[in-house]
Formats: sequence, structure tokens, C-alpha cells
Amino acid sequence: MNIRLTILLIIVLLLFGGTFVGVILTRDPEPRQEQAWLWRVDDNSLVNILVTYEGETLEYRKKEGGVRWFILEEDRERQVYQDKWSGTPLLLSGPRVNRTLADEMENPAQYGLDPPITVVRLTERTGRQYEAHLGLETPDGQNQYARLVGSPKLFSVPQIWARVVNRLVFQPPYPRLYDTDIEDRELLNVGKQDVIYFEVTVDGEQVIYGADVEDNWFVIEVDESTGEDREIAIPADVWTDADVLLENPEAIDTVVEDLKDPENYGLDPAGTSVWLATEAEKTHEFYIGDPTPDGNYRYAVTSGQGELFTVPAEWAAAIEKLATEPLVSTDEGT
Repeated sequence: MNIRLTILLIIVLLLFGGTFVGVILTRDPEPRQEQAWLWRVDDNSLVNILVTYEGETLEYRKKEGGVRWFILEEDRERQVYQDKWSGTPLLLSGPRVNRTLADEMENPAQYGLDPPITVVRLTERTGRQYEAHLGLETPDGQNQYARLVGSPKLFSVPQIWARVVNRLVFQPPYPRLYDTDIEDRELLNVGKQDVIYFEVTVDGEQVIYGADVEDNWFVIEVDESTGEDREIAIPADVWTDADVLLENPEAIDTVVEDLKDPENYGLDPAGTSVWLATEAEKTHEFYIGDPTPDGNYRYAVTSGQGELFTVPAEWAAAIEKLATEPLVSTDEGT
């Protein structure tokens, strides 16, 4: 072979080889395959959600032709607290799979899936159902084993998603007067944001309670002539954890969704009002009115909201007692 031709071929091969290596070294990595889903449905098509967690079952249903969801109990239906519920159908409509661990699961009991720790079953408007079983946490604590009924595969799903599903059983979104975010912060493990200040007014008589950074509580007396505050310490053995009464107070039922006649329920004017603040610098105010005809409940509304609720009469009485019988007398501070 001609020497010049040989040299030329070698140069071409070197150039081609260098270009090929350069492309291999500099090209972008292969795109990751998109994670699978347990299922994907239109959240607006869901009409029933049933969750069983550690043997306890709770069922949620959307009424035909409506948009409101209800918690089904043995003797009644309770409307969900919309602020807590609003994203739930969307969250359940497309749960992500973190990994597919096996195409054929041989021993489901090994993963806590026989029997499962959690069962979640969705029903669409068409009657089509989807059911998933959740088992033990994976060794890294970040995920949970899962299977889709009808599929032999073993998956892992994010543990935070599983906790939200489980909470539908052990912390249902019952109707409430307001939300202090305490439950969400506990779920995310970012600490609580407790109630640190509240004012209770009953028939014009007001008592103010506050806490310091060490969670010591006191009654605050305001000198009307000077406007200065005087703090009267509440002994630890006297404090009754009254602030807990104000953490996400549960409402028994939603009587009216858009109240037009508050005077008919003893709410215009209201005999009892409460204003409170939390560590998260959130404030809430609510009013308590007349008892229901059976005497077991009281009517209540939250400032700025249209719903008329009922609350337990015993809870309302405990709130009012903080004003009518303060935990310490203001005379003790003199």
C-alpha cells in the first residue's frame, strides 16, 4: 500500500476516534425513565375513598351531583373540613411509585403486605375501583412497601404519602372552627406552633391569658387608666392546659354553609367570643351562640367565614368558664 495513503488513513481514523470519544465523554447522560404510578385517575371523577389502617376503617363519599365530601359514620354523615381536605382527592388520584422492587413478589408477608398495614380503595363515578396495599417501611425509612391489587409487582412509595393516607383514619378532617396548622407541622416533623395568647369574653366580661417562652401561663390585667399590662402568674398545679381547648376545636356538624340570619342562633350579638394567637403569628376569632334544641350542642361561627357550626356544649362551657371563673383572681396580684 502507498505509504502516503496509509498515513492518511491513520490520520482519518485518529480524527474519527477522537471525535467519537469526545462525543461519548461530553454528551448528556441518558434521561431517567419516568417513575411509574400506582394508578392515575381524574380526581374529579372520584366518588368514594375507603381507607383501612391497622384494622380501623373510615370511608369518604362525594354525593351524586355535588362537590362536597362527607365522612361516613355509623349514624350520620359529617362534612369534611374543606381547608384540610381540598388537596386529598388530587393526592390520591396519582400516587407515584418510588421504585419497582420486583416484577414477581414471592413472599408478601415479608414486606408487611399479608395482611397489609394499610388498604386504600378508590371508586370512580363509573364504578371502576383501584386498590393498593401498604406494608412496612423500607430500611432507609423514606419509603414503604406497596402493591397494587391485580398486579404481582412489589413497589415502594414515599413514606410521607403513606402517612397522609393513614392520617385519613387516625386524624380525619372533621369539620372545625379553624386550623392552627399544628397537625401539619407534626406530620412534617417541623415542630408545633402552639396557642400562646387568647382573650375570652362572656357577656362583656373579658379575661386575657398569655404564655412566655418557657410555656409559663399567666392572666393579663390591663390597667384602664394607664393602659399598662400586669401579669399574674398561674401556678403550674392550677394551669389546666386550657390552650389545648383552642387547638383546632372540632365542630360536630355544618348546619348552614352560608349563614344569613345569625340573630336566630344567638350570634348577633354573640354572648361569647374568643380571640387567639399562635407562635406562627396566626390569629383566629370565633363566637359561640345559643344551644341547639336538644341542649347537647351550641351554635358557633368563625370570624370571616360563612359556615354555621355546632360544637359540644361541654366544650363551650369549659371555654366560657375561663372568663367567668378565671384560673387566678386578679385580686391576687395586688
